[in-house]
Amino acid sequence: MDEIKLTEKQKQFCLEYIVDLNATQAAIRAGYSEDTAKVQGCRLLTNANVQDYLAELMQNKQKSTIATADEVLEYLTRVVRNEEVEEITAKASGMLIDCNTAKLSDRTRAAELLAKRYALLTDKVDSKVDGEFKISVEYVENE
Repeated sequence: MDEIKLTEKQKQFCLEYIVDLNATQAAIRAGYSEDTAKVQGCRLLTNANVQDYLAELMQNKQKSTIATADEVLEYLTRVVRNEEVEEITAKASGMLIDCNTAKLSDRTRAAELLAKRYALLTDKVDSKVDGEFKISVEYVENE
């Protein structure tokens, strides 16, 4: 991120912009004047260096906030194996009351999702055939 040349105020604008994607509010929070924030926000969003920095920030944000396919598959596997535990705490005391594992219906649904991912439960069979297919028809006249 250091190779993109931006002022500290521009960097702060970018950090604020990815919070809510509101250029005007991001400009205000970054220290630009409220009177010119709308114009400054629009101007900053058209700056190539700002766009590059925002793209990099958004990519990093996605990596840290969005589950990968492997994470989803691992979670479903833990549910199927009954390794996923839900802790129930009392609101008033904050004490742990109980730990519940997944219900059978939840485990079955997780198994179905995994089976669907790996095409284990399919009624269709996809097949490819290489070669020629010829049909010949003979007409015979009745006497």
